[in-house]
Amino acid sequence: MSSVSVASRYLLSLSFGLTGGAVFYLLGLPLPWMLGAMLLTLICSVSGLPLASPKSARPAMSAIIGVVLGTYFQPELFAHVGEWLFSISALFVFIALAGGIGVSYFHFVGRMDWKTAYFAGMPGGLIEMVLAADANGADSRKVALVHSTRIFLTVMMLPPLVTWMEGAAGASSARPMIPVTGESVLLVVLLAAGGAIVGRLLHLPARNLMGPMLLGAVLNLTGVLHGFAPPTLLVWGAQVVIGTVIGCRFIGVDWRHVIGVVALTGGSIVMLLGLAFGFAILLQAVMGIAVVQGVLAYAPGGVAEMSLVAIALHADAAFVALHHVIRIAAVMAAAPLVFKLLRNRM
Repeated sequence: MSSVSVASRYLLSLSFGLTGGAVFYLLGLPLPWMLGAMLLTLICSVSGLPLASPKSARPAMSAIIGVVLGTYFQPELFAHVGEWLFSISALFVFIALAGGIGVSYFHFVGRMDWKTAYFAGMPGGLIEMVLAADANGADSRKVALVHSTRIFLTVMMLPPLVTWMEGAAGASSARPMIPVTGESVLLVVLLAAGGAIVGRLLHLPARNLMGPMLLGAVLNLTGVLHGFAPPTLLVWGAQVVIGTVIGCRFIGVDWRHVIGVVALTGGSIVMLLGLAFGFAILLQAVMGIAVVQGVLAYAPGGVAEMSLVAIALHADAAFVALHHVIRIAAVMAAAPLVFKLLRNRM
């Protein structure tokens, strides 16, 4: 395939993503630019249209989202860090329960072999679980499809579900439209690039997101970036690309296969969201935090995706992002070790 043809497919994919985002935006739906892009590109992907995933742009877009998240780490955050120790401790219990439920479900209900069920059921990052599955002889394509569907369904289901239950967590945290200026774009680029280097040097999980978030958080907490917020159109563009990449993960997948995987993964999502709601109610009773915030912190989505949902619903984005980073880091560290212990029994 020529480079011109590939470029045209990229542009076609992004145009569908932008169109889907615009439709969701006009309809007033939550997190429109990512959810709309996800849904329309998924439909186009399984319909056989000549799309190509702009996944090479995903790291840069994740870095922009990382910069955004870094601005939510306010100096008063230190007053609540001690309170978060309980929710972080409870998170490890949640991970163990979610992993056990997920692996058992995909093996006994989904009829997957133990190896594939293990990596499909672990509540870790998509890329990490796919690479681990491939290295250990599991069906990495099936694992990739399950985790793509998990992220897709979680991000699609949570905003309307949470809005229906409790509405937005409060308009006070909403941000006005931030105009695009040369200085603001340059600052975002510098923070994103510098943060990516930090993430690589520190070997952080989801480093392209975590590095810029860490750098932005440090500069914000020390007062260097006080009051800074990235341009709104830049953030929307990043959401469109991320949503398009997720939707394009279904390129080449047959409709019947998609329906089967969606139905199967949907069952696991219902159980995991039920577990997340249970833990959120516990956190509310012990810590006094809103159920919405607890659910978003424990829901089985990606770091960038769930953080964006938190921002859209005006929940504490710093709290949500921190918990998802810890979840993915814990699964990355523990899943391969547990797999080696269980391998002889699989």
